[in-house]
Amino acid sequence: INSTVSVYYYLIAVKHAYLLPPEQAPAPIRLTLADRVVCLALCGALVVLGIYPMPVYDWAAGAVDALLR
Repeated sequence: INSTVSVYYYLIAVKHAYLLPPEQAPAPIRLTLADRVVCLALCGALVVLGIYPMPVYDWAAGAVDALLR
């Protein structure tokens, strides 16, 4: 019974997200220079750590070793 209720609930959310027209047009997002710099830094870190994750992995493994001793 709970699964049936949850399917109904989530299908209403999908209906509102994809099938109904928006009530108002979304406002454009304006970023300051600081926001852009932070976004670019985070994107760069994501790419670098996605390609070469070993420094973070080694740091996390060292932290786990220190906690388990």
